[in-house]
Amino acid sequence: MAVPSHVLIHVTAGDCSACINSKQSWSKISESLQKDGIEIVEVEYVSRSSGLDKNRFPLSLGKYVGWWPIVMAISKGTWENSMANKSNETLSLSPHIFNGVLSDDRKSGPTVSMVPGSEMQMLTAENIRTWLREKVHYNSIGNRSPIPVSTLPGKSSLVFPVTATAGTQDPGSCSGLQLLPSYGGVGCRW
Repeated sequence: MAVPSHVLIHVTAGDCSACINSKQSWSKISESLQKDGIEIVEVEYVSRSSGLDKNRFPLSLGKYVGWWPIVMAISKGTWENSMANKSNETLSLSPHIFNGVLSDDRKSGPTVSMVPGSEMQMLTAENIRTWLREKVHYNSIGNRSPIPVSTLPGKSSLVFPVTATAGTQDPGSCSGLQLLPSYGGVGCRW
């Protein structure tokens, strides 16, 4: 199997209950994807309000974290360059966001938004593979170019009502953050 052209980045936070609750399911997803030769980098913030460990990860990664947990694909060359220039906060990583859209304005910087609810995909190994194949340039499956994602309507379309299921999420644990669907349960957004 050819080596994928992107690195998959999984970002969590130690104080994010959705991240904690999803560890077992992510472990199975990650194991399955790694068998396909997909490189996965685990990035865990100590807390949602803490910064990245500047000795381990590029500081510019933080500007693309729109919610917790989040999965993104970054081209291998860009990732390697960012790891060599970890302290450069202005470096553009141009990630593809699973269940998200990146808008990058030169003046205000990048904005990561959730896709509309009807386009939301459950986080499974098969859905990640499909996303990599259809939305992200992935050499081992047809060498396709990314498919452009249409721009989203107004921000009101990005608010999703969520009902927490028993044992999945404590609605108070996001402490002032918007609750979002994620991992079949809910996630947190700033």
